[in-house]
Amino acid sequence: FADMWLPVNWSADPALWLGVCKILIEKGWIDTEFIKEQTDSPVLVRSDDHRFLRAADLTEGGDPEQFYALNSANNELVQMPKGSLTPPCDYALDAEREVKLKDGKTVRVTTVFSLLRKRLADYTPEKVHEISGIHPKDLQKLAELCKPPRKVFVFVNWNAGKLYHGDLLERSYCYMLALTGNIGKAGTGTRGWSAGAEYIGGAAVVGGMPRQVLE
Repeated sequence: FADMWLPVNWSADPALWLGVCKILIEKGWIDTEFIKEQTDSPVLVRSDDHRFLRAADLTEGGDPEQFYALNSANNELVQMPKGSLTPPCDYALDAEREVKLKDGKTVRVTTVFSLLRKRLADYTPEKVHEISGIHPKDLQKLAELCKPPRKVFVFVNWNAGKLYHGDLLERSYCYMLALTGNIGKAGTGTRGWSAGAEYIGGAAVVGGMPRQVLE
């Protein structure tokens, strides 16, 4: 029994969820405080090598594990705390600017959130319909069902973990969970399954095999 049944075309689940994420962002149906504190969305990324901007990029002997965000009040660089997730200021989510590197060159940096938003631009309701077979009205309804403060839990069990590129399928709906703050709270999150060594090793059919076979 279900409130909605969406017969998604084979392997098109990522397109479905990326389309949902596009709607969530455009409608403002996201948990911005959660995103800023609990995800890498405000972290700055270099446009030249697509890596996180680090202190080692800015000064000689700088910390290669020190990352940066932008202060929404003035668009200035701010170091992200390494010992706490609490932001020292209000991080900018959708922003970019140029920074001067230690070699004197300048490079444009932008946030992970901006890059995600740019990536989602391709997943219009019409495009998602073409790829997944799900009508735009149903896509809109699904997105609205994920709107905060509703609690969302994704159960895939023996599905994505058994598929080639299943990790990308899982990542697509994890974006939705992250954008809506549905992680780390009762009634939220996801449950998947993959036949890991610890599971297989504990199976009776495996445990009863000769030692040379097990080795």
